[in-house]
Amino acid sequence: MCIAVVGDGRVRPLTPQLGVAIAEQAPRVSPVMTGTAPIASALNPASPASSGVTAAELPGRRAPTPPLASSVELTKHHGLGNDFLVFLSERNKGATLPTKVEAQQWCDRHRGVGADGLLIGTPTNSAETLGGAQDGDPSGIGDPSGIEMQLFNADGSIAEMSGNGVRCFGQAVADARGIGSGTLAVTTATGVKYLQIEPGSEAGEVRVTVAMGAAGAGPTVPPDVADALLGTRHTTVDMGNPHLVVEDPDPGSVDLMVRGGWFEAQFAEGVNVEFIRIVDRHRIELTVWERGAGITAACGTGACAAVFAARRWGAVDDDVTVAMPGGEARVLLQAHDHVTLIGPSVSIGRITIDRVTIDRVTLDRTAGAR
Repeated sequence: MCIAVVGDGRVRPLTPQLGVAIAEQAPRVSPVMTGTAPIASALNPASPASSGVTAAELPGRRAPTPPLASSVELTKHHGLGNDFLVFLSERNKGATLPTKVEAQQWCDRHRGVGADGLLIGTPTNSAETLGGAQDGDPSGIGDPSGIEMQLFNADGSIAEMSGNGVRCFGQAVADARGIGSGTLAVTTATGVKYLQIEPGSEAGEVRVTVAMGAAGAGPTVPPDVADALLGTRHTTVDMGNPHLVVEDPDPGSVDLMVRGGWFEAQFAEGVNVEFIRIVDRHRIELTVWERGAGITAACGTGACAAVFAARRWGAVDDDVTVAMPGGEARVLLQAHDHVTLIGPSVSIGRITIDRVTIDRVTLDRTAGAR
């Protein structure tokens, strides 16, 4: 029988599904963000294996061939309730990168750890660019050209970008290097994103300002979608990933499973769907259906897309708070349609997954997520 020692000291049986060790969670904090000031100058692009039995020792099982590193370490974070697992090569020397199948397994909320997506960090140059301050990098986070982020959605599909995800990724990199604040440039499928990381108001929380790049026109609206939204203000936006922004008098009452899923299916490459209510010129309410993840508590690129769309409609100003089920983010619109996203990332814990046994679930209580 597989067992786990839970927080109250009791021993409980666990269904053997995935080899996982979950570190003690950081203190829970409110994800709602307080007001912050723009940091435009800093963001200007110009300026040990599991101690359990191995699979070979279990009746009727064999160790995989070729063998993978026995265990890998992940961290888990959330940005306004949008949660991610993070795999960093610098924390997993010699380990093979996670696969699509592993992303699906690990993100499964019933048979794995559970998350909206898996973020993978690899060096863009060489291992020497990872792990600390470099010449010309006073921030202490490391060579800004030395880290690349890739994102698997929970369903195993690849996403171009995530605003909440990149904030979580920035916190994971800073934590791995023992840095509390600084600047970081992350290479993504949609270009380099510039991050400013600062301490948050609670333990385990940081505030991250991200230069998201320029917003633009999104994909063509399919005829069936245009018909369904006849008389409703809507538009598509490209934030490096595609968005359909739909104005609705009560976003909280929208059946996201039905409407969000249907809209996504009408676009050849899929689409993220945001239902928004413009409260006033400085505030928007939003609910979201994310491509590849479904209903989530928040969407960073969706918040950016919503503000960009509403600004094009003449309905908001250039500094807008976006309220989502998971909390609030701040979006700033700047010259040439560049967008800045400001919001929190919260460290949840450190996780060790045994990739060989895939049979033992334990809880490893440690002092925190680092």
